[in-house]
Amino acid sequence: MLGLLHRSGRQGAVVRPVAPVEVHRQPDGFALEWQQHVKALRRAHAEFGPGFVADLKAAGLLDRCLVLTSELAGGPLVFRFVGLPTINTFGREWARRQIGKPLETDPFWECTAPMAAVYEEAANADPVFNRCLLAGVLPSPVPFCHMVVGWRDALGRRAVVSAIDA
Repeated sequence: MLGLLHRSGRQGAVVRPVAPVEVHRQPDGFALEWQQHVKALRRAHAEFGPGFVADLKAAGLLDRCLVLTSELAGGPLVFRFVGLPTINTFGREWARRQIGKPLETDPFWECTAPMAAVYEEAANADPVFNRCLLAGVLPSPVPFCHMVVGWRDALGRRAVVSAIDA
């Protein structure tokens, strides 16, 4: 597995891998009202761009989101904006360091690697809603849910917005 281990308190207990992120797909109808609004905004914008970001900001939702884009077709998704749920989990300094860097360079790659598949799915198809548990990376498990919306333009560049409730 990804090298993260959990040891029970019993002497001689077996060490077992801990999944850094558990992802459980849910019907979109389970998303919170504000996450549904992000999904509706996505449907209103055929392309990712300043108009979508302005509408997200005007609705007061940008600060709840994580935004990643790729500059080239097939290029890595790069952190463009980190909202409060992610800052509250990983810290403001982590967020500051990640802006402009590829997802794969994240020091918490153990937990972002499973998310990369979710981001790619959203960029290629319909929005995705999941309930997740981040465990084994931080001192305490962090439950969260997110509505992930995405785009892929004619040149193959991608954009992903994860509307996170933690």
